[in-house]
Amino acid sequence: MLAHAPLVRRQPAGRRPEAGPRPAGAGRLLAGRTAALPDLQHAVGNRVVSRLLQRGPTSPADPPAPPPFTVTGATLEVTPKGTDGNHTATLKVSGARPKGKLRVAVEAVQSTGHDHAGAGRPLGRVTPKGAKADASGEATLTYTSGVVAGEERVTVTGAAKPGETAPQAAVALTVRVPGLTELPAGAGYELVGATSTHAANHFGTPETVAALQAIAVDFAAIPNRALVGLAAQWAANAVLEALTQMPAAPGSTRKLSVSRMAALLSGTDAAGLADLSDAQLGQLRDAVLGWPRLGYNDLSLAAGGLFDIKGDWAPPHKTHRMGQTLDFRTNHLNDLHRRVARPIIEAHGATVLNEGDHWHLTFG
Repeated sequence: MLAHAPLVRRQPAGRRPEAGPRPAGAGRLLAGRTAALPDLQHAVGNRVVSRLLQRGPTSPADPPAPPPFTVTGATLEVTPKGTDGNHTATLKVSGARPKGKLRVAVEAVQSTGHDHAGAGRPLGRVTPKGAKADASGEATLTYTSGVVAGEERVTVTGAAKPGETAPQAAVALTVRVPGLTELPAGAGYELVGATSTHAANHFGTPETVAALQAIAVDFAAIPNRALVGLAAQWAANAVLEALTQMPAAPGSTRKLSVSRMAALLSGTDAAGLADLSDAQLGQLRDAVLGWPRLGYNDLSLAAGGLFDIKGDWAPPHKTHRMGQTLDFRTNHLNDLHRRVARPIIEAHGATVLNEGDHWHLTFG
């Protein structure tokens, strides 16, 4: 026999079910809560108002500050135009007005080694001309050095809105041949050619400076070496004459040629001094007495670059820019001195170009 489920009375649609009887005391509790509600709202409202008063009046947020206007470069040292090495530097402009035009100026700060006025001084240049910033306010410029060593300043001025001050920034660039050192005063040579416009004119690479010092040492050693040999040969001749009582050989009184004396002094004469008469030995002795010092004229300026001997920012010195070329004074040397000096110079790695009153020496 099946069990029947209890019947449930359905309420008509939209009709609330009848509430059961309230528990004892429920009315008093609800009434108390209802009475306390205004006090609670008042207390909460006061706290909210207090906090708002402490914050003060609200204002819109300030816009972010624009990035600073700057000009920078990863490498700010270049070599002068007309010398070896890198002649360009890349400059980055940041913080400019987007798509705004840029004005660029180059000026000389100082010119190393030039003790004369700067009017007409050649400057480096910046490209491209009429540069503009891109949409992000940046631009890339290229500085190319001029022929003069020293320091130059590149100033960039950005675009500005009416009534605003145009932003401006600058960067300094060093233009020089690195590693040059001064040839000091020394034995066997004179430093010549200094002027009021270029008071320090003997800077070279370390290799060139060392070679010039060695040339002077070798040239200055010629007289002493020759006199020692001559004295020994005179003594040998005297002994030989005393032992043999032989007359002088035919032609022994003939004077030595300049080329033969140069070969004897340079040590390239195969026969040497043994076949010379006392008269010829005396001729050679007289030739080395009063042996001159060498004269070293213009080498390069302290930072290399253009060496304008007239102080007009122009040649005639087309070289003398890298510390490897020197004007070797010859107007105080006779034919014998020159014949002895040239192979010494070439032995120390220089090429020799005769320019009349001086030789142009190139090392390296």
